[in-house]
Amino acid sequence: MKNERRRKQADNRARHGSTPAAGARAKAISGRGGAGGSRPGRTSPPVAVAAPAPAPKVARRPVLVLFDRDYRHAVLNIGHRGASGHAPENTVAAFGLATRMGAPMIELDVQVSRDGHVVVIHDAALERTTTGHGRVADHTLEELKALDAGGWFSARFAGEPIPTLREVLVWARGRVALNIEIKTEAVHPTREYGGVESKVVGLLRRCGMRAHVLVSSFNHVAVRRVRRLDGAIPVAVLHVGENDPRPLQEIVAAAPADQFCCALSELTPSLAEKARRWRVPVNVYTVNEPDEMRRAIALGVSGIFTNYPDRLAQVLQRSRTG
Repeated sequence: MKNERRRKQADNRARHGSTPAAGARAKAISGRGGAGGSRPGRTSPPVAVAAPAPAPKVARRPVLVLFDRDYRHAVLNIGHRGASGHAPENTVAAFGLATRMGAPMIELDVQVSRDGHVVVIHDAALERTTTGHGRVADHTLEELKALDAGGWFSARFAGEPIPTLREVLVWARGRVALNIEIKTEAVHPTREYGGVESKVVGLLRRCGMRAHVLVSSFNHVAVRRVRRLDGAIPVAVLHVGENDPRPLQEIVAAAPADQFCCALSELTPSLAEKARRWRVPVNVYTVNEPDEMRRAIALGVSGIFTNYPDRLAQVLQRSRTG
């Protein structure tokens, strides 16, 4: 009977956490016990302690993959609308020339036609860079394809058409990475699915270019939508300081974005240092003079948008060789 009573007492102590081992654990958790805690000869009851919050997970940024495996410069040479200082902007002629001049990446702009096709053109209106009139969004793809998008620049480019994004993606695959800027005018204020963002993501998937692009916009709603639609596609926020005084890390985190793009005039040494501290790659636009290119490189930028990729290629080569 005595043995049976002792066994029941031991079971009871174990159930209520009052074994010597449990008492020691309770003291360790509560920080009490001994002379300053519970009375001698008694163990403190276990204290319920909330589990520590897990460390915040840092999302792994999608990696932008260049097709040019031989590119060795630390700074990306990004042909702004192609080699637009030498050929009509946002045309395949300008894109091809940029690649031949050493740009491993090309920036282009997209709008949406009346019948829902994603087309490569900067302005919402047609007059500046084509023979057309009115808004891109008011014309069908067939109507847009009938326009001349090259003759305004030079007679030798007469007849150059407005390309679709699909055409450029097919041409670029295996050749050059792209920075696709979604123009603010193309962004619907409320439509997330079926809008320009989902059209762009769908085309990237079908053309096998998700890892070879950076999708950007001044409209950060568009950046957030692309990120939600496909987290594997690298995205960047385009920034104008006078319109958004928030700190860099807040702007990037709000999207969230993988890269930050701003005018060279906005990139102060202080901002460049903050970007390095937060490990945010910074690309600057639009830098056409060699002295400014060298200043951008000295600030530690990741990429430079330029209308003259041939000039930047020379500056980068000289900076490597000293």
